[in-house]
Amino acid sequence: MSATVMKDDFDQWLRWVFDHPVAYGAQQPWYFTAGAEHWDAEANPRTTFAYLTRLFSAPEVLIGRFSPNQIGQGLWLLVDPSCSSHLFALTDPAIEWPERKRAIDAIANLYERLLQKICALHLSHLNHGTQPANLANRICYMFWDICPLGPRGDGAREHDLACLDVMRKTLAIPHCACQEGALHGLEHWRACYPDIVAETVAEFLAQPALLVPAELLLYARRAGSAVC
Repeated sequence: MSATVMKDDFDQWLRWVFDHPVAYGAQQPWYFTAGAEHWDAEANPRTTFAYLTRLFSAPEVLIGRFSPNQIGQGLWLLVDPSCSSHLFALTDPAIEWPERKRAIDAIANLYERLLQKICALHLSHLNHGTQPANLANRICYMFWDICPLGPRGDGAREHDLACLDVMRKTLAIPHCACQEGALHGLEHWRACYPDIVAETVAEFLAQPALLVPAELLLYARRAGSAVC
């Protein structure tokens, strides 16, 4: 029977998320193995929400404590609903919207203060099935693709605009992997918010001193265009 991690210890939760051997390629991540320790993110959603907000607000706490691959693997566990239900706390209507907005806004810190520092200068969309430069790059690129924070429509426009603003801020980070991750997210949101996405990408491309790889410029034009 798997053990349950204590629900009132942020440091222990960090160790549960990140302090594990890294699974590469077809290897099974630790959290899918029999007998793995279990954290029930739904048992106390406010604790889960508080831990996520604290981590996203000051993610540099992970640097030097865990390797980039451990960080990437742990963030994937938190973000991907097939691995855990953590990020559903950011959509929980029982938590007041201003609090949820602060947590969503803090995702920009995750990119600026953590992923910018640990990701390789590498474009993941050019992998063509090969292993990414590191697992931090993988989550940097795939965050908005796999997270359960996708467009929610007119009934939750504040939520949608907050997420789009995080992508806009991430585009301003001078790191090609972070910019690529934002563009990947915007490309997925384009069908629901074509005008906002087109405007955001156009502002990015219009920067007078924009220095990015040619492949990223092509990717940006595709992300902001109605033509795939």
